Amino acid sequence: MIKWKGWSSDYNTWEPKTNLDCPELLKNFHTAGNVQSRSLAHKRPLNITEDEPMTKRKKVDQLIQRIFRFNSRTSALDLLDACEGYRLMSLKPASGKYAAAGNKRTKAYKTLRIEVQNALKRWEDELNRVNSDPARIYVENVVDQEGPPQNFHYINDYMPGDGVTIHTTPVVGCQCNDNDCYSEKGSCCSASAGTVFAYRSNGRLSLPHGYPIYECNKLCSCDETCPNRVVQLGRKYRVCIFRTSHGRGWGVKAMQKIKKGSFVMEYVGEVSSHSYKVLTIL
Repeated sequence: MIKWKGWSSDYNTWEPKTNLDCPELLKNFHTAGNVQSRSLAHKRPLNITEDEPMTKRKKVDQLIQRIFRFNSRTSALDLLDACEGYRLMSLKPASGKYAAAGNKRTKAYKTLRIEVQNALKRWEDELNRVNSDPARIYVENVVDQEGPPQNFHYINDYMPGDGVTIHTTPVVGCQCNDNDCYSEKGSCCSASAGTVFAYRSNGRLSLPHGYPIYECNKLCSCDETCPNRVVQLGRKYRVCIFRTSHGRGWGVKAMQKIKKGSFVMEYVGEVSSHSYKVLTIL
């Protein structure tokens, strides 16, 4: 049972040891009271008949006995299942102050809901300050009280790993006339690299599976309206980071219809000697 510093006892939670990053406190706890903790369920006999009223104390007794049946790998979802029907407490992750579960009619729940939504809006604004794509990123949680994930770091460009140098200066560019690389695709960058032109005139993919994409670059005679410049112009479709309703955490969805063959977004991350660029194409 955890009492969170700076928060009232209304927000106390049951936590598995894997959620706690306080080795000294845990060591002191186990030294002083581990025996009592392990036998707690046996010290609270539960003799409830169908005719006896289900008081809050008896609900707590039942809940404690159910919790102690779990092993050391107890997760937040396990505890939520154990709490089903009790509505006695909120669960909040050790890395933050925002909780899931609780009685939606209480003032504490409504206050927490406002705090979570404000935190998600701040996170959305932070994402869009870093975001360099033309389209906006949205954040949505209409499922529970989970706030911004603590182990998520948004980047919009590749990060070199150990011993990796990312070259940004192209070696050669095309000299297609009148900014018309599509009409002159037989001599454009892709042809020079020994492959085929990747896009149709509308910028949608026409390249067969298994072929690399070579786009025009800053050494080419064309400008940003060139049909062979798609990925480098960034994501043009609005997307939303949303909380899933089936217990699978956070996901990403499109906020508008996307035609087949359209470029959606670039998958970026740390580049190691075994990494390669992945594009998301519908």
